[in-house]
Formats: sequence, C-alpha cells, structure tokens
Amino acid sequence: MDYAESAHVWSSDSTEQLIFPSSLYICPKKERCPWMRLQVVDYRLKTCMLKAQFYEEKAIILRRQIEAFNQLPQCVNEAQRKLFVEQHQAFSRKLQRHVDLDNWLQDCCKQLIEKRCRFTQKVEEHGLCSGFDATRE
Repeated sequence: MDYAESAHVWSSDSTEQLIFPSSLYICPKKERCPWMRLQVVDYRLKTCMLKAQFYEEKAIILRRQIEAFNQLPQCVNEAQRKLFVEQHQAFSRKLQRHVDLDNWLQDCCKQLIEKRCRFTQKVEEHGLCSGFDATRE
C-alpha cells in the first residue's frame, strides 16, 4: 500500500475518542448515537477536504514545474536530452499520482457529505442527549 493511500485510512475508535472523551458523553445508544456519528463524519470530512486541498496545491506546483521545464532551451547533447526526458517523465508521473489522489479524495468527500445528510436526519429524530454540547464546534 502506498503511503499516501494509507494516510487516508481512518480508525473510527481513535477519531471518536478525539471528539468525545467517554467520561463526558452519556447516551443510551452509546457509539451508535447519531450525534456522535455526525461529529465523526464532520471530522472526517474536514480532514478529507484539507488533504484534497493539499494534493490540489501540489498538482498546481508540479504543473508549473513542468511548464518551466518545457521552456528550457534545446538540449546540447544526447546525455542532456536523456536526462531532460527522464526528469520530465518523473514530474508527469508525480503529477498524475497527485491528480489521482485528489480525485479519490473528492469522491471520499462526496460520500461523506451524503453520509452527513443521512446522519443529520437521524440527529433530528434522536434529539439531544445528556452530556452533549450542541454548541461545540
């Protein structure tokens, strides 16, 4: 598994612990509580959007590097030409990886937004729980 892919795997246990310390949160449904699940989805969505923005910005930088690379003068000899081609291909592969990751993250964001909509409806049905601070961001 590629490092970039592994960086996008979330553990619901650790995420929920970050958002809801168990001593402060009381609900009969425990981890199935829609409020808790909505907060976890929001956290994941924010994380996903930040990562997508990062890869989008990296792709812009790589595109600029490739454009600058293409404006270099013609190579003097075969060795320079070969080096130029290899570097250009490396930049292009790296750019494609960043574009693919950005697309993957955009898809994740769409799925999380759909999930958030479902949990928002469930939250309205569930009502408030004791120990939950609805004003908390």
